[in-house]
Amino acid sequence: MVRRNSFSHNKIVITFLYLLYAFSSTNCYGFDGESIQENRRNFANAINLMEMGDFDSSEKILKELATKTSALRVRLELARVLFLNKKYSESRILFNSILEEELPLPVRQNIASFLKKIESLTGESRISFGFISDTNPRFSSSAREINLIFGKYVYNPEFRKRSDYGIGVTSRFPYSVTVDGKIRTDVSIVGRKFINGENDQVIISGGITFNLKNDPEINLVVNHESFSLGGDSIYNFPSISLLNNLKLFDSLFSIDTRMILGRVSYTHSPDSGGNLTIGSGVVSYNGLDKFLPSFGISYERFYSEREYLSFYGIGANAGFLYKISDNLISGLRGNSSQRFYQEFDPFFGISRMDQKSSLIGSIELRGDFLKALQPAIEIGFERNRSNIEIFSYRRFISGLFFNYRF
Repeated sequence: MVRRNSFSHNKIVITFLYLLYAFSSTNCYGFDGESIQENRRNFANAINLMEMGDFDSSEKILKELATKTSALRVRLELARVLFLNKKYSESRILFNSILEEELPLPVRQNIASFLKKIESLTGESRISFGFISDTNPRFSSSAREINLIFGKYVYNPEFRKRSDYGIGVTSRFPYSVTVDGKIRTDVSIVGRKFINGENDQVIISGGITFNLKNDPEINLVVNHESFSLGGDSIYNFPSISLLNNLKLFDSLFSIDTRMILGRVSYTHSPDSGGNLTIGSGVVSYNGLDKFLPSFGISYERFYSEREYLSFYGIGANAGFLYKISDNLISGLRGNSSQRFYQEFDPFFGISRMDQKSSLIGSIELRGDFLKALQPAIEIGFERNRSNIEIFSYRRFISGLFFNYRF
């Protein structure tokens, strides 16, 4: 039966990118001998059948060709048609074996897109665990004196910021409700267990995703997030989101946009909650072999029941991934944002303004070095500067993590 799957048009046709990099020679298919012309015709026929939706016939031809050559182009197209033919386990194995070879970074990223889609369809879970260090886990100000509207307040030294160490765990459990992946559930848990139990942090997020369209990809997400600190519930955040992924100029550029509408409720101060709107967009450039840059902007608007807590904010971020070697990937991302509060704070007598900035670098080792475990190192810095000193803080964070999928 002939079937069409628009995911093949929405994601990069991997071989098109790779043609400019590695297949400029006459015999780019890896075939030798007198049968080269026939094999080329069979390869072109397999691609045409794939685009027409006859995945069974295309798969049969490509599997036969794969016995005659180890050419990367043939294996990439075979992995793709296996995906389109819903043979996700075979497709994942082949894609992962290809990732062990030397590839341009954009090709790696787009193979990752297929693997991510397979993950959402098959429910592959992942856990990341490791050791963490945080110089200021409670985002405390180092200021000793705070100017209040009725006078000065002096901090008790016990409440000053303190460094702490511990164990961090991040887990994600996706599940496809429908066979075609149109409806998916996802639960994630982020936990940080410190030596000082008062600094323990847990973020639990769970939701359901509805795939509305595949080309461009549009998803509707209904989600709920909760946060606790030191075992004490801090806030709950139910929300609804609209996500869009768009490819331009033969996937040379990728644009991801997100719009979130939700309501924040604080456990110990119900009247401080309110409605939160967040809009963001990220543009990635996929035209370089080893370097993948991206740039994004964001806007947020919070309407609190206490008017002096209402604010609007703008932000910008930039980052990149860089392939140091076949199995070593580095990354760097910086973010800068500002928040402007709308009313005078009754305790401090001024309208609050915050400027927050952060910079996080990472190095990840990929491949079969530690079987299922993929080690990574992260180091970062975060700073918030406020015209109300009690809200100013800075912190350094670092961690050694191991990623495991099952």
